[in-house]
Amino acid sequence: MATRSSTPTSSPVPSPTPLRARVMSGGSVGQGQSRDSSAKLVIGVCAMDAKARSKPMRNILNRLVATGEFEVQIFGDKVILDEDVADWPSCNFLISFFSQGFPLDKAIQYVALRRPYLVNDLVLQKVLFDRRLVLSILDKIGVLTPRRVLVNRGAPPIFDDDVLQKVRRNSIEQVDQDTLVVDGVTMTKPFVEKPVSGEDHNIYVYFHSSQGGGCRKLFRKIANKSSEFAPDVWKIRNGGSFIYEQFMDVDNAEDVKTYTIGPTFAHAETRKSPVVDGVVQRNHDGKEIRYITQLSVEEREVSRRVCMAFGQTICGFDLLRASGQSYVIDVNGWSFVKGNEVYYEKCASILRKLFLSTAKRKRKSLMLTKDVSMESQWRMKGFFSVIRHGDRTPKLKKKFNFKSAPFRALLDGGSDEVILKGQDQLARVAVAAEQALAKGLEDRDKLQLMLALLHQKELNDDTKVQVKPSWSKTQEGVLEKLQVIVKWGGMFTHAGHYQSKDLGENLRKDLRLINRELLQDVVVYSASEQRVVQTAKVFMEAFLDGDAAASAIDGDPPGTPVLPPIEVRKDMLDDSNAAKEKMEAVKAQLKIYSNLRIAGVDDPAAFLDDLMTTMRELRDIFRYNFATLPVETLQPTWCCGETPALFRERWEKLFHEFCDSKVLDPSKASELHDSLKFDALHNRVFVSHIFSRHDEFGRPVPSPDADSISSRSRPASVMTLAVPPAGIAGTPRTSSPLDQHFPVSSSSSMIIPSLAPAGAVAGHPSAATEDHYPAVLRSLFRKSKRFFDFVAPSEYGLTADDKKSIGLLTSQTLVRQIVADLKACKDDSASRARTRLYFTKESHVHTLLNLVAACGVPLKVSPAELDELDYLTQITFELYERARGLGAEPSDKEYSVRISFSPGTFCAELVDLHVDPVLHAITAAPKRDLTDHVQLDEVIGCLVRLLEQCPVSGTAAVNGGASVNATETGVETAAAK
Repeated sequence: MATRSSTPTSSPVPSPTPLRARVMSGGSVGQGQSRDSSAKLVIGVCAMDAKARSKPMRNILNRLVATGEFEVQIFGDKVILDEDVADWPSCNFLISFFSQGFPLDKAIQYVALRRPYLVNDLVLQKVLFDRRLVLSILDKIGVLTPRRVLVNRGAPPIFDDDVLQKVRRNSIEQVDQDTLVVDGVTMTKPFVEKPVSGEDHNIYVYFHSSQGGGCRKLFRKIANKSSEFAPDVWKIRNGGSFIYEQFMDVDNAEDVKTYTIGPTFAHAETRKSPVVDGVVQRNHDGKEIRYITQLSVEEREVSRRVCMAFGQTICGFDLLRASGQSYVIDVNGWSFVKGNEVYYEKCASILRKLFLSTAKRKRKSLMLTKDVSMESQWRMKGFFSVIRHGDRTPKLKKKFNFKSAPFRALLDGGSDEVILKGQDQLARVAVAAEQALAKGLEDRDKLQLMLALLHQKELNDDTKVQVKPSWSKTQEGVLEKLQVIVKWGGMFTHAGHYQSKDLGENLRKDLRLINRELLQDVVVYSASEQRVVQTAKVFMEAFLDGDAAASAIDGDPPGTPVLPPIEVRKDMLDDSNAAKEKMEAVKAQLKIYSNLRIAGVDDPAAFLDDLMTTMRELRDIFRYNFATLPVETLQPTWCCGETPALFRERWEKLFHEFCDSKVLDPSKASELHDSLKFDALHNRVFVSHIFSRHDEFGRPVPSPDADSISSRSRPASVMTLAVPPAGIAGTPRTSSPLDQHFPVSSSSSMIIPSLAPAGAVAGHPSAATEDHYPAVLRSLFRKSKRFFDFVAPSEYGLTADDKKSIGLLTSQTLVRQIVADLKACKDDSASRARTRLYFTKESHVHTLLNLVAACGVPLKVSPAELDELDYLTQITFELYERARGLGAEPSDKEYSVRISFSPGTFCAELVDLHVDPVLHAITAAPKRDLTDHVQLDEVIGCLVRLLEQCPVSGTAAVNGGASVNATETGVETAAAK
């Protein structure tokens, strides 16, 4: 029975007794943990967190830790950026490399002070900042590079005067549209213009007028683009220094990305050259699709020379193959192969041998110097993350407005909305409709439609009916409207299962390296929706795999892990009715087209007319194909309970809402976007035919086992950045400090193993099926995405004040719990590390993000700049602790918080993604920092002051009880979005 509950003013429910999980043997020592330095060798990782805690790094470090011979000390951004090098942790071996924001000079000072063994030379990393110096070294060691001329107009600002003195200025003249003369040396288009700064990736390729002219501008990958063509650009850039390289055809229109692990091992992959069309092909992990390739004997020798000359044990560089020769065009420094388990094993094995042999030879010099107590180091003491559920089926609904007694009876005498689900409760709704129909109390057509829906969907686990009363504000007890909403869909999918498991595994690997104690005290909260509970269960099984208590509950099979109970908190994580009136007012404002501020759209009405026109065009194609094609055989396998008939029903509903209305309701944006995303992942084969024009049907229906496309079967040659110089044979070998660790003969016929056969897809056993994506559907997807990107966040407030008030009314209980958990972690006298996870729905991640923006904590990035809050979106609070020195009192400890965000399984260009044909899943994106490190007291103060501004609502602030068992069923007093 529905009951009214008021806005809670009491303290959050205390956390239940946490699981004391068994820590895996051989686990690492994270930030601030005590250790016996004589027992294990310490690997320090001094790099920005985005790199030090990346998936490839975690995979390799966890393998080293698992040997029981090493501990890992990740320095962390807080230490690297804010602490003096004298206070940095000690280590035997140091992994350190430059990325954006990294203080390289500071790291060099640390090496001079502590003298650890360096995996990659730090001083030589400075060379990589200037492409002129890189090319000069490559010339010196006899490695082929494209023919070039240099235009020097100074040095990049990172260099000192001594470097500047070595760079002389040139005379340069562009004598005509196609010809460049530098100090008397002529270069004719096509040529490549590269900034001398290794950190500047804005590279231009100029084409000869006989080829049509113009310029292709290359840049760091943005979504699925890596270059764009400018047909009217022919003049070279005037400001700054540039390298001009001759431009020639390369084999298979491909670049070769090469990765060394010391001078005796190299792995290589090919990718489509960005010069071809600038479109980046990605797999389901969002990584660029590449194909493993075998290196020739000459290329292996190049790999060895590059590794030795630049002092980089782990090093990536780029090769081009043309006319039987190979040319190096760039040296990138530290680079890992991504998504390749065999590579991770090989890398960990080689590094282990390197570290152990170095320890034997230099045991005395590698002994840790007497250091500040480990207790004085910053460590992550608390990890608090709000996580949206995983992938689900599209949610569909049909709204009815009734006021007659049979429907009022569904409220059971209460005044709040109720949700009915399950066959027995849905039967109550059907009986009410039949009674109203028999007595002629409501519109006959509407009642018959409702009964048809209920009879069709009553056996589905995902069907429910929401009964929402609207009461008069002037006359108590007078019902103005009763909305009855039939909802179905929203079921947790196999893709959601895979995504949740993958996220749990990766977070476990991350926290084991950072501070394994975080896995010993874990509390899990969940919303009551089944897809949320299932996400939490799958995630936790992976997150605590092997770290749960050894003893199982009586009756469990031997070896069953004991996981912490999932505490269902409807009051904290379900949708709230408290902001109902404000959100309805916002939705009403969104129906006024002049209020629509869609990115890149000047005329919202014209944009929506165009969207509706595209939908009508798609409907014509859809209906024609359903009438003429063998729809039952177009897609050999279906998932998530879908069939061609159910697919048609779902899309016909969308067509009715978008095509048959004179005015488009913006609230329908999410339904369209949901279906488009779902079908792009789960029904790509079917949509590739059912939404294609009839004149495209000349191509055969794809075979279910038509996959792996070898790089060797691609179109032959497209011009890219290379020209043939002289050969490599006979060039003398250079010496390097790495010689003592990787002794090899001077013969160029040495063997460097490869990880897989040539042509295999990097990191995958085979390539995913490449299906045609219809042009009209591609157009609709992009229009729908633009529409959704405005509407979805706007539904939680169009103005800053609206966002704050709706956020407080919706998520105040969640914010109070986070504040309480942060305080409890700080005040724990035993200084125990802890993890708290809050699994919820889309509404709470939107409102929590708005509250973080509104509370006053300094942000590095505005929520408006963030990506879509997709499945498995995470908003995370990391709490760090440090004592101020040896013998300090507990009250002297310092605390810092960093807030981060991940858009979850968001993919900017989903239609161009190569979807795994079985998993249908996209893995969650890495987190990015919303804030720098901020003092804990400041964060808590900002959140508490924000909570004090919470408006009073006339409706229930929360739904249901404070805490229920995850298996509880029955009538819910929650608005299940």
